[in-house]
Amino acid sequence: MKKITNTEELGLEIQSIRKEQKISRKALAHLTGISERTIARLENGELNDIGINKAFFILDALGKAIELTSNNTILTLDELNAGKTYQ
Repeated sequence: MKKITNTEELGLEIQSIRKEQKISRKALAHLTGISERTIARLENGELNDIGINKAFFILDALGKAIELTSNNTILTLDELNAGKTYQ
């Protein structure tokens, strides 16, 4: 399972899966009802926010799903005060 932490990583993963499955952007757009331009912008890291429903539609069309897991990263107050941040 790959950990994805932002829309740029999501776009790259979607592009990788789409190419692996030999699905064109045009075909994915047709399957999802999301414009080919939006898919291209997502894959190229040009979108700050895709919206959860669009992400669900795209992933479903590619036979994938979002799974929530614990990141097992809880910083202590001392760590936060020392300047440590969540990655």
